[in-house]
Amino acid sequence: MFGLIGHFGLLKDVNISFFLSVLSGHRNLRGRAGHTATLVGKHIYILGGRNGNEFFNDLWVFDTEKEQWDLLQAKVPFSPRAYHSCTLVNENELWVIGGSDPKMMHSDVHVFNTVSLKVFFVPFLS
Repeated sequence: MFGLIGHFGLLKDVNISFFLSVLSGHRNLRGRAGHTATLVGKHIYILGGRNGNEFFNDLWVFDTEKEQWDLLQAKVPFSPRAYHSCTLVNENELWVIGGSDPKMMHSDVHVFNTVSLKVFFVPFLS
């Protein structure tokens, strides 16, 4: 219960409730930090991240209607990383930019197409 100030400066009580549920089918999705989670329609795409000194370049998808996890790619065709960005463009492209691993900061750009399930490298224009 939290106290909030109402329209007339009066303290009002607000009840907030939520639920947690354990989702099946994700036993191989290891705990991680520094990953991205990007919503595309009814799917959430999880890319990369790290667990301690281990960095990932796997790509998972969660179907929010079926409540089901699937591993799309165990290793995407770029180096493992964490703390990258992943932005949805044109309704079906995940633009993955930068990130880091224990040895370097990445400045590369890759595009994952959620329809064709292919990854493309985007060269920099100079």
